[in-house]
Amino acid sequence: MPQPLVLPCCVEAPPAYAPKACYAIRALLRGLGAEPRWVDRAYLMGPALYYGPEPAAVAGPHTVAVRLDEATPAFFASEEPYAAESVRWIEREGERYPLLFGDVGEEDLIASAFFWLSGWQEHTGPAR
Repeated sequence: MPQPLVLPCCVEAPPAYAPKACYAIRALLRGLGAEPRWVDRAYLMGPALYYGPEPAAVAGPHTVAVRLDEATPAFFASEEPYAAESVRWIEREGERYPLLFGDVGEEDLIASAFFWLSGWQEHTGPAR
């Protein structure tokens, strides 16, 4: 069995939200046959992933930097249902995708991944 690719990953998020982000990143990388190695920002050299409020600070040719939307941690802390009217849509390569967090051009894809992977909409929905 081949060894998985290990990708240095840095998550700079409030302590209550960081495990959610790590869960989403781990799940996304697993689908690519990779696993995260959690590091501080200073150790993001070569291929790496950064998720936090300052993506420009780690921009490099081999680092994927995803901006943590400032409203994301508060949304998950509130445990309120997601307001369907807040969904925006983005188009990539002829496909439309719902954008739940962030703005077009600065999508918080990690938060959206956590939302869908965790079944957050079921956790916060009304009891049936």
